[in-house]
This record gives sequence, C-alpha cells and structure tokens, in this order.
Amino acid sequence: MRTFMLAAGIVAFTAISSQAAGLEKSNGRFYVAAEGGYGKVENSTGGYAGEIVYDGAPWLNTGSDDDNGGSIGVKVGMHLGERFRMDLGYAYYGENDFTTKSDPLEGGYLWQSEAEIHTVMLAAYYDYAQFKKVNLYIGAGIGASFVDFDALEYWTGSGEPTGWYSSESDTLFSWQIETGIEYLIAQNITLYGGFRYIDLGEIDSVVVNVRGPDGNLTADLDVQEIFVGLRYRF
Repeated sequence: MRTFMLAAGIVAFTAISSQAAGLEKSNGRFYVAAEGGYGKVENSTGGYAGEIVYDGAPWLNTGSDDDNGGSIGVKVGMHLGERFRMDLGYAYYGENDFTTKSDPLEGGYLWQSEAEIHTVMLAAYYDYAQFKKVNLYIGAGIGASFVDFDALEYWTGSGEPTGWYSSESDTLFSWQIETGIEYLIAQNITLYGGFRYIDLGEIDSVVVNVRGPDGNLTADLDVQEIFVGLRYRF
C-alpha cells in the first residue's frame, strides 16, 4: 500500500510538473502577426448647415452610407498562460467615400465625404475552446483612431460643388470586439481568422462657406470586417 501511494505520488508530481512546464513554456512568449481584412466602413452623419432654415427648422446634415474595402495590419503581443494573450496592433483602413444628405429633401443637396482611417488598438483575447490544433477565441480592445475627414457639398441639379466644405483631422477614442478561430499549422506558426467590429468614434467637422464657419458636419464611423492573419510565436 505504501509502495502504491509512493508510485501514485510520483506520477501525480510528474503530471503536475509537466503541466507547469507547459504553462511556463507558453507564458511570457512574444509573438508577431500580420493580417488583412475586408468589410465595410459605415458613416452616420449629423449636424446642421448654419443659418439655413427649412420649414422653420435648421437645414440638417443627415443620413448614412458605407464603403467596402480592405485593411492591412500588424501586431506584437505576448502569451499570458495557456488561454490568454494580449497584443498591440496597428491597422490601415484606406480612404473611404460616402454620400449623405445636406437638406431635409430627397436629393437636392448632398455631402460627398472621404475619411482616411488608421487605428492603434490594445486588445486581450481568451481561448474559450481548445483542441489539439484548433482554438476558438473571443477578444476585445480599446485604442485610438486617427481620421482625416474631408467633405464637399454638391447640388444634384448641376453636379457642381456649392462652395460649402468641411475638413477635419482628429484622434478619436475607439473600441473593438472580435471572435475567431485559429489553427496551428507549424510548431510556432498559427493561421487565424474571424469577424471584428470597431466603433471608431465620432468626428465633428466645421462647415465653411464664403462667409466663413457656418454650422457643423459630424461623422460617426464604425467598421465591420472579416479578417485572416498569420501569427509567429518566438
């Protein structure tokens, strides 16, 4: 009996030591990743056009539009045990074009706007299901979006600019959530992909005409995309 208990203790100690060694092997290991995505950037506009009044109310800038396109990004991160990791990432979402209304009527006057978007995000991830070579994970992060926003008002009757414009560059608080799947294709190389939503924030841009500043145009921006990437663990 004493021999059996000693043997069981040795087996248990060996198993615990092996598990601890495995955790130590993953914990604190750095990685780099590169990824590409495709989806849509949506712009929901608001604001008003200064002194113009329509039916007793301010001339509003309203409506939403989206633009489809790709993104590229890079990340550097660290494993924090078997199921957790964190990384800092940069992504570029290109120049996105939108058409929204510049009056209460259908047609008439329109805003043609463009937003160039860069993001920097600090994100954390958790593997909620692990298999031999496949993991399912969820993640969330916070960071900043760097947005260059330009807009021109057009009259649809002529297709020419009216002389009203708006331009702003700003750094916006942003947050994201994502879910995905990853597959270990080699000892230190992981292929992953999934879906991500990013709330980029709202940029407030002053409307200007020949008289000077006259109203504002807001752009509430978000991203919905699918992505795929490669991660290398050192």
